[in-house]
Amino acid sequence: MKLINHVFVATDLSSPSLQAIERGFDISGITSAHCTVMHALGLNALGSLQDLIGDQAAAVTSKLIDKQRNELHSIISDTSRNRGVAAEILVEEGLPAAAIPACAASTSADLVIAGSRGDNVLRRLLIGSTASHLLHKCHCPVLIVKTGVRGSYKKALLAIDFSPASELALRITREIAPDAGIVLFHAFDVPFEGLLNYAGITQNDIKRYRHEACEKALHLLHELARNAGLTEDQYQAQVECGDATRAILNQAERQDCDLIVMGKHGTHVTEELLLGSVTKRVLDEAPTDLLVIVDARSPELATLGGMQTGEPGTEKDAPPSPSFPPPTHLLLATDLSPRCDRALDRSIQLAQAWQSHLTALNVFDVPCAPDQILAWAAGDQSFDLQHDARHQLSQDLAGMGSRADIRLVRSTAPADSISLVARQTGAGLVITGVARDEPLGRFLLGSTVEKLSQTLEQSLLIVRNRVHGPYRNIVAVTDLSGNSSAALLAAAQWFPQSAMDVFYAHERPKAMGSAPESAALKLASSAVHERCERFVTGSGIPRLRIRHIVPVDEALETSLTRYVRRHAIDLVVMGSSENTGLFDTLFKNPLNRVLQWISSDVLVVPATDKQSE
Repeated sequence: MKLINHVFVATDLSSPSLQAIERGFDISGITSAHCTVMHALGLNALGSLQDLIGDQAAAVTSKLIDKQRNELHSIISDTSRNRGVAAEILVEEGLPAAAIPACAASTSADLVIAGSRGDNVLRRLLIGSTASHLLHKCHCPVLIVKTGVRGSYKKALLAIDFSPASELALRITREIAPDAGIVLFHAFDVPFEGLLNYAGITQNDIKRYRHEACEKALHLLHELARNAGLTEDQYQAQVECGDATRAILNQAERQDCDLIVMGKHGTHVTEELLLGSVTKRVLDEAPTDLLVIVDARSPELATLGGMQTGEPGTEKDAPPSPSFPPPTHLLLATDLSPRCDRALDRSIQLAQAWQSHLTALNVFDVPCAPDQILAWAAGDQSFDLQHDARHQLSQDLAGMGSRADIRLVRSTAPADSISLVARQTGAGLVITGVARDEPLGRFLLGSTVEKLSQTLEQSLLIVRNRVHGPYRNIVAVTDLSGNSSAALLAAAQWFPQSAMDVFYAHERPKAMGSAPESAALKLASSAVHERCERFVTGSGIPRLRIRHIVPVDEALETSLTRYVRRHAIDLVVMGSSENTGLFDTLFKNPLNRVLQWISSDVLVVPATDKQSE
């Protein structure tokens, strides 16, 4: 299947951006794609001129647009530049950072190409103004051109993280640079290496962990190449332990690559401010062109490349995944207190993303506001709890229209009432809130929330954090049971754009002793890794869909808490069942220690037999 059918080139008509036009013509010629060259005026021309020259602004703006269009036409008509490729011209008002993504989306562009103007340290620091905005706003691959065009690309370094975007990146690279040499490169850190040092694990043992991680990554790189149809003489596979940005830049320089290809993760605006963003740091510092593949993480990516070939050992041999479509009806259980505001925001975000119906439920018993309590104690019936609750919920849900409704129930048993309304409405997910930093809220976890987690037939989402967009980083906790497999599948299909990790906390066998270098410990560690890999394969989820598999031989609440904080996890997913060790560990610890410790939102997916009751 051809991936690049429309090449969209953005230019500000400066000399550096002319390189982007030339590269756009080169790629359009190679791929036989339609080409559009677009120039944004860089301002709201009509609005700015209106203040200066009044009614003449429209005429002046029109002349300015015609002038820019003529200049652009002259540039693309140059036969020494266009390589015989005809291009469509667009001239738009507005700031490039906003106008380019909008025009690219409206024209169904498959590849956006733009120039980079980073000529020195200061300008490289300021590169985020337009180029970085394109990486955040465009929903298709973006090629940032930094060098002059001296023919097609000769060698491409693909920074592979084994996400679904990895195979897509390889396919796109081969399409736009069919004659280029391919370097598949993976940079990694040993999970919990700092913790291993702190715990007294020897350097030899850590080196062994590094070696095992390296061998595993090399195996996956070769598997990726085979799935994409590459022969051994068409690519190199390289793995390095260390800082990803430095490793990518150094490897590209050693290999004399003229193109770096990466996947982009995260769309939150604060990513632009984080020096730890590998993609942005490479964008700032790399002297070569950079192709960034949007990590869509959509289910259709699983059908790309070798996953359709049926070759032995490919993902096609994995059992088909059961269907866990996103719920069509959501139930928000709120007590109308501030602690449920975040749950409200998440409910609205999910309802809009999934096009689901949302029911907001308030279970009330006695008044809670001081004036209501005094009136109630005095026997004053003039206040109306239901009226107040309905009014507040109506305001909270304003704008959702017919896709939302309100339920009010008077009851002294909120968990039972929530379960009943969930069944009556056919809700597939119940959403509620817990105050992240409120001691009383943490203490009371054992009441309504714990009871819901034990008895609810539907999935339960416990919201702690503010909503900054869709979930980006998810960790699925597993005990390698069928119930945790169902939870993993549900998370993968409900949140296809999120990065997924699998976390397995297990006990070290007592017979092992404490010697890190013992042969028994090494065998046990290898066996655990194999069990985790088999678990993921058996779940039916493509292996490339899982970013990291993390087995640890520590207490779940402590190791998981560190992992959540260290890796900016915003959702923990787990299965629940009264018959699994995972359920006992998570919910029957004193004061529900795990849920108290974890700083992220938590999704509890019930056992399949409970869902079918």
